[in-house]
Amino acid sequence: MENGIIRRWMVALIAVVGLAACESSPVSPTPTLFEFPTWPPPDDSKTGAMVTPAVPIVTPVAKTPVIGVTFAAGQPGPIGSEVAWDTDCDLDAEFVADVTVPDYTEVKPGASFTKVWRVKNMSTCDWRGGFSWVFVAGDLMSDPPQVLVPPTGQGETADISVSMIAPMSPGTYRSMWQMQAPNEKLFGAKAFTIITVPGAGAAASSPNTVPSLPSDRPIISGVTSQSRQIFLAGQALGNRPNVFSRVGDSITHTPTYLDDIGLGRTVWHEYGGLAPVAGYFSKEIARTGNSFHSYSLASYGGWTVNDLLNPAKADPVCAGSAPLDCEYYHVKPSVAIIMIGTNDCTGHIPLDAYQADLNRVVEISIEKGVIPVLTTIPWTSYNDAGQYNAVIMATARAHDTPLIDYWAAMEKAPNHGVSGDNVHPSIPPDGNCANFSAENLKYGYTIRNLVTLQMLDALWRQVLY
Repeated sequence: MENGIIRRWMVALIAVVGLAACESSPVSPTPTLFEFPTWPPPDDSKTGAMVTPAVPIVTPVAKTPVIGVTFAAGQPGPIGSEVAWDTDCDLDAEFVADVTVPDYTEVKPGASFTKVWRVKNMSTCDWRGGFSWVFVAGDLMSDPPQVLVPPTGQGETADISVSMIAPMSPGTYRSMWQMQAPNEKLFGAKAFTIITVPGAGAAASSPNTVPSLPSDRPIISGVTSQSRQIFLAGQALGNRPNVFSRVGDSITHTPTYLDDIGLGRTVWHEYGGLAPVAGYFSKEIARTGNSFHSYSLASYGGWTVNDLLNPAKADPVCAGSAPLDCEYYHVKPSVAIIMIGTNDCTGHIPLDAYQADLNRVVEISIEKGVIPVLTTIPWTSYNDAGQYNAVIMATARAHDTPLIDYWAAMEKAPNHGVSGDNVHPSIPPDGNCANFSAENLKYGYTIRNLVTLQMLDALWRQVLY
């Protein structure tokens, strides 16, 4: 019934799109940090806004290259003779130290080196027999891809040595390893070796400088007439034009994302032309504050895309409805900034399951008259984010909805714009992620705040009238 009503509203409203009235045109476009598609202002602001043409559907590829990283096709099996061990053991391991070859050590092309990690047995049993140290991701610089771990009692440490050979090509290489029990279960902390092979085009031996890939992808795309149609349908359903929702995991559910803007702490520098759109979305209370500074019912640390659809994950205020439905019901937004997938990626959720759930998130948003702005996820060392970003891009194109390519925006930032945990975006030293200085725009959260504002600005100028 609800879907039928929405479709009838959309048909009726689309017919009068050309007659829609709007306020006087906002200020001229502002300088951008990256190359963006050009959105010309409308010739007559009273007759509607110009929109960019639809973009063809992108077919997901098997893998998008990740800088300096390739990934294993599968996990190796256990090696060595197995002996009886306590299968009820609570397995855990703690990384203690790099005994040799500190991160970003320079190693000559083709040179041999021995990496030694110190690891502590935090399990409730001793490590005996078939426990091994195995390669799990990154660049395999050793053969075989696993070694036996010396017998190690509870609470004791083991020095684990792996003989490696540096690649011949210049660059920065990362190899990730982890403990494996005799039953092939991986457990405990992951540990890296990171080396730099010098030569033309190699990365400097510093964690603040990494190689980058050229980007031929626009950072912002997909603002088309479809967004306008969704907006008009949402207005008929009672959605508020100057309110947006934040949807995602811990990368979204944090004060470092947008809150500084909502609290009036923005330092604009040459991006002062974005101040009007910030003001537009700051006028009305979304739920617990303005849209930049409101507690979202559809974001939480550790969530996967499926959690957005799971009533068991919802806030008590949701009374049994799924988090996404609950947020849209209580907030009535016109736009949702959606970035979800990092935990799916690091948790190795199958791509088909991820795609099905993400597609449902977009469908629900459109049914509710909310423009879904999908956002690609940042680089992470724990899996190939490119595979999941291909799904995100394909989903946005399939529905002809807006896309922020955050991964591409972060390509040239130090460490891909992520912090030392290789998951979450980095934060500038002054802590203000709404200070858009050239220095602060080297950090991931500042970049995300800027590109979010630029997407909101594009929607405000072309769609939300």
